[in-house]
Amino acid sequence: PNYGGYSEEEAHAELVHAEAGLLSACLLIIENEDMTGLVRASLRVKGSYDDYRTCAKILAAKTWKDKASRAHFESGVRLGLATFNVMIAMLPPRLITLLQFIGFSADKEKGLQELSKAAKSPGLRSVLCELTLLVYYLVIGHFAAIPPDFNAAEKIISKSLKTYPDSVWFLMFKARTQLLRGKTVDSIETYQTTCRMRDLWPQMKHLAYWELVWAFAMLRKWTNAAEYASFLEHESKWSRTIYMYAQAAMLIQTAPHSPNERKCIDGLLS
Repeated sequence: PNYGGYSEEEAHAELVHAEAGLLSACLLIIENEDMTGLVRASLRVKGSYDDYRTCAKILAAKTWKDKASRAHFESGVRLGLATFNVMIAMLPPRLITLLQFIGFSADKEKGLQELSKAAKSPGLRSVLCELTLLVYYLVIGHFAAIPPDFNAAEKIISKSLKTYPDSVWFLMFKARTQLLRGKTVDSIETYQTTCRMRDLWPQMKHLAYWELVWAFAMLRKWTNAAEYASFLEHESKWSRTIYMYAQAAMLIQTAPHSPNERKCIDGLLS
């Protein structure tokens, strides 16, 4: 294909198609809240990755007349390929080998560098690059036993909240940073502020509830923790079993004495 022959509109159309495939996969996971969504989403990821590679070839071969248009396109290409590099690099070695065999790349350091560079660019997707870095620093890296870069995360959050003070995403990451820093009371306040925001996605509220369960547990406020676990049990479809078990575990810590209290716990565990 003549990648240099794409018009600017055609190039951006290719990028939007790649992004749409990836976002579609993410929405399947968020909306279904079950393994079915995960399986269906995985089937769409490879096509999106191939589209991003096509966009990278267009970026390298095309002569751009509009610098702003090129900056927006470049930020999108960096976002897509860098995210794939980082996420795939964190998978088990055998799986990485298999994915590399079928065409994926896995270079975490390169991916992080590309995300950082794109986050500082004037490109349209720079905010998405910032959010992706925060996901890595504060969520994925934490569960993968990678020490989080709090300084980098706080710089991104502080700068972004000045521009978007009511951003649900950056407020959630602020609360997450506070929780990991041991500022549990501040974290609870930030999460609760987020939950009170209008038109908040139910899934985002459920994520905040889950964090609040453990934030209150850290403070040994078992009743409050059980209350948020109860909210999840009644509102979320992800795993009612886990929510009921967490609720029972918190209530047990209150040393229940009455028959009704013990009956409630037995009902949750049965």
